[in-house]
Amino acid sequence: MVFRELNLVVVIIAPADRRRYWLIHRADYQKIPYDAAIELGVRVLLGSPVETVEEHGPTVVLKNRQQLSADLVVGADGIRSKTRKSILKNNAVEAIDSPNCAYRATLSAEVMLSDPKISHLMADVNSNL
Repeated sequence: MVFRELNLVVVIIAPADRRRYWLIHRADYQKIPYDAAIELGVRVLLGSPVETVEEHGPTVVLKNRQQLSADLVVGADGIRSKTRKSILKNNAVEAIDSPNCAYRATLSAEVMLSDPKISHLMADVNSNL
């Protein structure tokens, strides 16, 4: 089953064991909470690198030393998370190098559908797009 809304493509795959999972492009996935925050009137600061997160408060300290306090801090800052490192302190979990590689490219749904050689992938429930 494929859902298309704007340029967002989400593919739901139902393997033989009937478990399902969704695939979504990272930029689209990041846009969902961003759009919701904007709609709720949240002030979003871009280009504001975090130095540390203090769990009491909670307070976020930016690289420019500006301190921001909030009711809730959601640390979604990736594999080398400063949020996680600040909270776990000496028990921080570090990324482990892996020999596995993933290569990816981003194509719009329109491009995928317009090419007869690959358009079938947009409807094939066994495709990982």
